[in-house]
Amino acid sequence: MNRLTLLILGGALLGATLGLPGCASAPEADRSVEVVAEAAAWTWFTDERAVVADSTLYVGHVDTTGAVGVTTQVLGDATGGGRDTTVRLSSFREVDDHDNPALLRLDDGRVLATYAQHHEEPHWYWRSASTASDSVEWSAERRTEALAAPVTYSNLVQLSDEDGRLYNAFRALNFDPTLMTSADGGETWSAPRHLLTSGGAGTRPYVKYASDGEGRIDLLYTQAHPRQAATDVYHVFYEQGTLHRSDGTPICRLDAADCLPMEVQDGTQVYDADTAGRAWVWDLDYADNGTPVGVYVAARDSTVGNDLRYRYARYDGEAEAWTEGEIAHAGTRLYDDERHYAGGIALDPANTNRLYASADVHPARGDTTASGRYQLYRGERREGSWDWTQVTDTPEADNLRPFVPRRAFTDGRPRVLWMRGEYASYTDYDTNIVGFIR
Repeated sequence: MNRLTLLILGGALLGATLGLPGCASAPEADRSVEVVAEAAAWTWFTDERAVVADSTLYVGHVDTTGAVGVTTQVLGDATGGGRDTTVRLSSFREVDDHDNPALLRLDDGRVLATYAQHHEEPHWYWRSASTASDSVEWSAERRTEALAAPVTYSNLVQLSDEDGRLYNAFRALNFDPTLMTSADGGETWSAPRHLLTSGGAGTRPYVKYASDGEGRIDLLYTQAHPRQAATDVYHVFYEQGTLHRSDGTPICRLDAADCLPMEVQDGTQVYDADTAGRAWVWDLDYADNGTPVGVYVAARDSTVGNDLRYRYARYDGEAEAWTEGEIAHAGTRLYDDERHYAGGIALDPANTNRLYASADVHPARGDTTASGRYQLYRGERREGSWDWTQVTDTPEADNLRPFVPRRAFTDGRPRVLWMRGEYASYTDYDTNIVGFIR
């Protein structure tokens, strides 16, 4: 165990013994938290960060030595029974939380992992794992040919309506979202295409992606980093070879010579920065009826970062319009150099009326937590309002960047993962990936 794990266990025992403020004992979820990967972290602009394939949970991360890895856990019953194994994927080391891999369960049963360094090399890497046996076996590391720009992030999608075509979206050309595809299960990849732009490299868009796995890919994005501009939020979706605005109005076909890169303003505006400050996207998924739902943070104090708020947006297909609004206080920035880094918010893919949010204040009241730390809260939307339940209470560590894996509720038990520990910057972290799992 590392020193952080010992601190967490010791703090949990002490809290359960003494009784924490406002409750008879530690929150129910906190007493069931498991350490999944020690000394590990992830960014929120690479997805999926964790997937469930058959009965195994795959969790991607980058550790405190700079190695990209995947931890697999065979999901047992409520008392345990799982087997945890961590495999290093990367040939490189870079201590930077931007480097965690994107994971995808392929139609043929394999799990694909793609990853890159943070704007260091003009290519990205991939490996796949066979899930046919009890032991997970990873293929050798491969990498794309040199691109015209350094790569950051990775986001994987496979569309069954397109004969299993794979999409990987990352940042590269012009410092913008860039797209490559594979028609042979990841054996070979297309030339890169410049996907989205808002001008020069200094105003690169930030994107969250979601897909139904069949024929549709949705994008929720800002036109820039919020320290560079008064950032709005936009939406566009891809289907049947065409990019569309939220109401289905076609923008252009991808095979048209003049389609890409698409200008950010060609999408549908979801949020205006004049409403409540500069925004940054955090998560995107689908409601039960298939319409997109997004969450993001907005800074009411612009570039200061001492008054961050979480906002929720849902597309109304009948009204052909987005309904959005503030749902919670997010508290303060994580550190001074990145004034829009919030604790993080994540939708539950099984029910987008439920989400998890990290804040150093109470999400409804805005007053600071008793510990002064970022705690995890579960939000549930009932009849138009949000109820908040605190699910961690750790005076010795912060709880950051929650993520809910898809298909993780098949046995009725919620499974949410997050980072717990000390986070000083994206290159200086002492966190574990932990979760409410078994």
